[in-house]
Amino acid sequence: MSEIRVLDQKIANKIAAGEVVERPYNVVKELVENSLDAGADFIRVDIFDGGIGLVRVTDNGKGILPEDLKNSVLRYSTSKIGSIEDVYRINTFGFRGEALAAISSVSDFKIESKREGFEAYELTVEWGKIGELKPGCCQQGTIVTVKNLFENVPARRKFIKSFSAEQREIVKFLKVFSIINYNVDIEFYSDDKKILSFTKYDSMKDRFIECFGLKDVSYLVDKKDNIELECILTLPGVQRNRKDMIFVGLNNRVIKDFSVMQALIQGYYRKLPQNKYPAAVLSLKVKPEMVDVNVHPTKMNVKFFDDREIFSTVSRAVSNHLGSLKLNESKENYSYDISDDSIKYVVEEKRTVYSVNIDNLFETEEIQNESVNEFKIIGQIFDSVILVEIDSELYFIDQHIAHERVLYEKFISEAEKTSIKIKLVEPVVIEVLEEDKEIIIKNIKNFEKIGFDLEDFGGNFVSVLSVPTSIVHKNIENEFMELINEFHKNKNENLLDSLSITMACKTAIKAGEKLTDYEMKKVVSELFQTKNPFTCPHGRPIIYKMSKEEIFKKFHRL
Repeated sequence: MSEIRVLDQKIANKIAAGEVVERPYNVVKELVENSLDAGADFIRVDIFDGGIGLVRVTDNGKGILPEDLKNSVLRYSTSKIGSIEDVYRINTFGFRGEALAAISSVSDFKIESKREGFEAYELTVEWGKIGELKPGCCQQGTIVTVKNLFENVPARRKFIKSFSAEQREIVKFLKVFSIINYNVDIEFYSDDKKILSFTKYDSMKDRFIECFGLKDVSYLVDKKDNIELECILTLPGVQRNRKDMIFVGLNNRVIKDFSVMQALIQGYYRKLPQNKYPAAVLSLKVKPEMVDVNVHPTKMNVKFFDDREIFSTVSRAVSNHLGSLKLNESKENYSYDISDDSIKYVVEEKRTVYSVNIDNLFETEEIQNESVNEFKIIGQIFDSVILVEIDSELYFIDQHIAHERVLYEKFISEAEKTSIKIKLVEPVVIEVLEEDKEIIIKNIKNFEKIGFDLEDFGGNFVSVLSVPTSIVHKNIENEFMELINEFHKNKNENLLDSLSITMACKTAIKAGEKLTDYEMKKVVSELFQTKNPFTCPHGRPIIYKMSKEEIFKKFHRL
């Protein structure tokens, strides 16, 4: 007697439903994506009891032909595939035919549709049993109604969360979907109460702000070869403890892709502290043949055929964009604070003059435009924090990490120039580990760029011939080994970057040092000319600010 049998079609449909429809959120996702595929620019979603009682999706798309309504709820039926080659060049949301079949097999289901030039028709499917096609009365477009989800599969209903939890998932999806598809009107009602209403925008940024209420964001658009990306990124001042506000879209579909998410996070390297994350929505557009959207029944997970190229493109674009932002740009391009006022100040370009005095090895810098006074130094507190007044706001600036940011960018920008160094009367010979010796010799040019001239002394030894002026009076061996240790600690493949960070930290003004007005003004002036004045090279925040209104409220002046 045979032990392997072909499953009954009803059982097979229920299994497919378990793959495609795990919860009401999946129903909403499938139906909303179908609406967009149909060319809709208005989509309304209604739910009752978190979607368990009812999910209804109404759109103004092109509608379904009457003779196609029955086919639409059959497994493997599709308008998108004519040959096997079409599977790999789908421009819509995928072709998986079991979506409507799966949903209708585990619900009391009805689909109504009208195509321009044709009469409206409707079709009901009760727990997989297809009814008769009947005349309908809907306007152009399609209405899909799903009632009593999983009522005929009690075991699956046990896995459904609370109504409020299901609603939250649907709301999150619709917000992200609406940001990626910002040119579509979207409405959402729960138990007859309007929850969301998004009118179409010309701007992804405006839709993001409306959805999440975060105004301190920047808009990024980039294209490389066959990869286009459009992205809304929060500025480094936004530092979240989790990655739960980073969302990815692919060809207008909301997906989950760990690699793309990590690429975006990598773009914030040195701009956020370790274990802090931004909020962002990234919308990718790639050619259909570059991705397989059918590796998972729900199409939430996809497979890129060149994931390394995707990763590098996203990471590079985000990093370059964040690095290019200027503080004196308009708030439409760079609004750092959540308030409506953008950061405004003017610090003219200064000319830097270095002089090396052999007697005291003193390094000086000349600030040419001291008369520029768009910021006002109030003073120093706790010998560690500089107070600055700018445009009715009080800035608290950590002097150490502010100076560290200044020095770090100086080391990086001047790496290709002649660095300030002192040639030692007698070279210092240092013993290092064998693996460190290999790293050092391989990166001799990088050491030169920050002021160290080195030679191979044979064995596990290197000879230090010249050193940066900032460490000439210190224990050179200790300072040099600390650079190597920091490189290993940071696990940074870019040795020049690691060396620059360590040198900046070691030579920056320390917390607890009293500063003169001139020194404070110099630090602040240089900080405001850096590419990223908000976070130190390790990602820690440099600036905290309070508005005049916040301060006056403390004294009941407002």
